[in-house]
Amino acid sequence: MKNYKVDIEKYSPEYKKVWDEFIDRSKNGNFIFKRNYMEYHSDRFKDNSLLFRNNGKIVAVLPGSIKDNILSSHNGLTFGGIISNKKMKTYKMLGIFDALKDYLKQENITTLNYKTIPHVYHTIPAQEDIYCLHVNNAKLTGREFTSSIKLDQNLFEKKGNANHAMKNQLEIKENSHIEEYWKLLEDRLMHKYGASPVHTIEEIKSLQSAFPKNIILLTAHKNNELLAGIVIYKGNSKTSRLQYQAISEKGKNYYALDFIYNELFNRFKNENIYIDFGTSIVRESGMQNMDLLNFKETLGARMLTQDTYTLTV
Repeated sequence: MKNYKVDIEKYSPEYKKVWDEFIDRSKNGNFIFKRNYMEYHSDRFKDNSLLFRNNGKIVAVLPGSIKDNILSSHNGLTFGGIISNKKMKTYKMLGIFDALKDYLKQENITTLNYKTIPHVYHTIPAQEDIYCLHVNNAKLTGREFTSSIKLDQNLFEKKGNANHAMKNQLEIKENSHIEEYWKLLEDRLMHKYGASPVHTIEEIKSLQSAFPKNIILLTAHKNNELLAGIVIYKGNSKTSRLQYQAISEKGKNYYALDFIYNELFNRFKNENIYIDFGTSIVRESGMQNMDLLNFKETLGARMLTQDTYTLTV
């Protein structure tokens, strides 16, 4: 086997430009790994991101946070893992893991918690890291289930509802009324689950300003009255994630959410991309919300896993 020498460097702000450029060129990157996104909650998560170099050239990066001698990838993000470019091969990733284990020992870091990136976010296959976790005796310690739909597959079961909404002359608006929508979202989450959005209105407005092409709000209106909305995270060219959705009681009568979904699916129906609906887990209990999961499946989504591994050094 080829010997692949890797040097590891801890991220510092001077590398912001090269980090973001590498994410853009990667085969499994996502705009949430860019520094302006990762650092919006830097007061809550201590950054310990890493750059991996071979002969001085960056070959991979790891978005990371650290707490109590545990390195996680990344506790402030939905998922993480080693981000690599299209030249990544198995022997190279094995070299990266050898160097990573040495780094963890040198830094007195006892544990690596590694949240894998679902394969629908890979522009080409990118699971060399999962193989390396296996050969290094990492343990599967968490498994969440997310739902995803491939938009060139016609599994949408609610066209009748969407047609009903069209007859009622609902209107779609993009990137407007965000403060009004956030109030609706907060009210619905509190009423149904006793919960709040992960992002405050100030945070989501700041992030949308930083990533206007990646964070999109679609809302449904009748006679200028807000009925429903969905926040879309355009992660990369392969997959977008639905981050938040909410509907008013009046909006239910008009099937306003089905109307937005139909509009969204029609926009991308001829493209070979995925929509990720996220997990259906109730945060407080950790249990599946089967009604929510069933709703996503009537939209055409199907289940896939999002795994966490633990590597003890």
